[in-house]
Amino acid sequence: MLTYYKQETEPIFSTLERYRTELLEHPLLVAARSGQLERTTLIELAYYQYADSITWIPMLAQMKGRALKSRRLRKAIEDNIAHEAGIGSTSHVTLAASLMRSLGVRSLDGFPTDGITR
Repeated sequence: MLTYYKQETEPIFSTLERYRTELLEHPLLVAARSGQLERTTLIELAYYQYADSITWIPMLAQMKGRALKSRRLRKAIEDNIAHEAGIGSTSHVTLAASLMRSLGVRSLDGFPTDGITR
């Protein structure tokens, strides 16, 4: 039976290892490790992470409203909403806001917020 489980899970672990390798080689992480990442780039990255975090739950809610045929898809969307909202842990919005604050950002003035405010 143990062999069966390994056959089923091995592709997952191989895929995760490939993603890990790709992530470690990403130009953003390479620059960060070598101390060549500009503060402005970090702030821009943090802002877009924040913008994504505050818009993702409403987008998921719209998807959930249209997921009428698949109970499994609807449940997956509900689980994703709960995870994003921080049910059982810290919400992604809170984490993204903390990242912004850690970089000294105290206001969204100067950032492209038109899409968020709509």
